[in-house]
Amino acid sequence: MAADALSRCPASSPTLLAISSCSPAWQQNLLQGYEEDPEAQQLLSKLAISSPNPQGFSLQDGIIRFKGRVWVGNNLLAQQHVIQALHNSGVCMGLGIVFGSDGPSEL
Repeated sequence: MAADALSRCPASSPTLLAISSCSPAWQQNLLQGYEEDPEAQQLLSKLAISSPNPQGFSLQDGIIRFKGRVWVGNNLLAQQHVIQALHNSGVCMGLGIVFGSDGPSEL
């Protein structure tokens, strides 16, 4: 007769003490950039009430998306951080990033 691994644990099984998660630095810089971008602040306020909106913007884990792609906004420093991080990571090919009206439309 075969027994599974869980059936061998004593009644007082160990408990989970901590959960950790990894958040890319560019993501933190992006969120900080939203704080300094009036257009992003306005979008965040509207998307907190109703997401997605009729224009195609949505909010996912605090990140604004436009038609499913990450929306960076008009904060130049945040744009530079995102571009540098993606360039250095080697995964930027094919990743959809949408900048505000002053930046590139797609990478």
